[in-house]
Amino acid sequence: MRYEVPATVSPQAKVALEQTYVFLKQIAQAPQVAPVTQEDWDRRNAMANAVIGPRVKATTDAINISVHEEVLAGVPVLRIRPPGYTPRMIGHGLHRTSIARSNAAAASLGR
Repeated sequence: MRYEVPATVSPQAKVALEQTYVFLKQIAQAPQVAPVTQEDWDRRNAMANAVIGPRVKATTDAINISVHEEVLAGVPVLRIRPPGYTPRMIGHGLHRTSIARSNAAAASLGR
């Protein structure tokens, strides 16, 4: 597997990508045996989490995002949000805003 850093990225991105590519090359060169039993899968997942988990944690901390485990309709998911995120109801809020704008426009026309 071959990775090249694009010439169009910033110096900071170049350093980060080079570090990531070294990491990915190590994974690609490791011997791969297909898991057969549940124990094989559990062992493989534990190894992957041990190697990748700290990198993911460091990255999420560095860019200040929140990651929360949730279950939606019985499916485990990760909800990833940027800093300062606040939930909002776009459809309902948009509707009220549109009505307010329409009323303001009508009032400005004397209607």
